[in-house]
Amino acid sequence: MDSVYETAKEIYQQHLDGVDDAIMQRDFEKYASFFAPQHIYKTENDLVQITDLVELRMVFDIMCGLIERHGVPTLDRVCTCAEFFGPNILNGKHQTRLVRRDAIVAEFYTAQSKLTMVGGSWRLSHIEFTESTSVLPTSILAHYHMHKHRNG
Repeated sequence: MDSVYETAKEIYQQHLDGVDDAIMQRDFEKYASFFAPQHIYKTENDLVQITDLVELRMVFDIMCGLIERHGVPTLDRVCTCAEFFGPNILNGKHQTRLVRRDAIVAEFYTAQSKLTMVGGSWRLSHIEFTESTSVLPTSILAHYHMHKHRNG
């Protein structure tokens, strides 16, 4: 994550790959290193501001659980475009395919993210899922709200 890259698209894809590896390895510490201390997670119908590691851990655990429950060993995300907005902000778009064990694509959706340079590393500060049919992102936020409500 701290290497020198030639293009915004390379940085964005490297960031996606690092997050994907952390999710598939269920490595929260690695996962957390890719996120700004506070960031926004937005779907068409919901918005959550993650403000600390406890909330980020909740999102991570929910996501890993849903992926595992639905038999999705492959999370394939590909950057479709990315652009710098000054030296410390990078905006990009990517497509996600969740592939089940039987090689059938379980879900396909598009998202856009804002990466911000924090302490010499690119960190996700905003992610927005642009399609209302995105089951995984919507489910993650629904479970997040249930856990927050249950745990106060």
